[in-house]
Amino acid sequence: MLRTASLKDVDQVLNVCVSHEKRVDKDVEPMTKADVEISIKGVAEPGHTIVWDQNGTITAVCFVFTDAGRKRYELDLFYLDSIPNAEDVFAAALSHLKALGREFEVTSAANQKDHSAL
Repeated sequence: MLRTASLKDVDQVLNVCVSHEKRVDKDVEPMTKADVEISIKGVAEPGHTIVWDQNGTITAVCFVFTDAGRKRYELDLFYLDSIPNAEDVFAAALSHLKALGREFEVTSAANQKDHSAL
């Protein structure tokens, strides 16, 4: 089920992010609990994080970062091993942005090693 993450989800979201990063690049510096909390809460703008929750277990996460000064959104996607759920989370993030009605540029990035991890 798709839903918005809350600070209660920090540990599970961190697990998904670190697992994803380690699968893609074993040498990456892992995300921290503080990183996840900031991503969920937001900094200058409120944060928005969408998760795929399967019976209480989060398996995919999409952070939505807002940079109002540059009129840009950045999406950052992490998942355990379910591409369909990851696609659903990403689509929900795009839908959320569309509903906001702002004409901001939407960007996303991938590690060049992501492809080989799929």
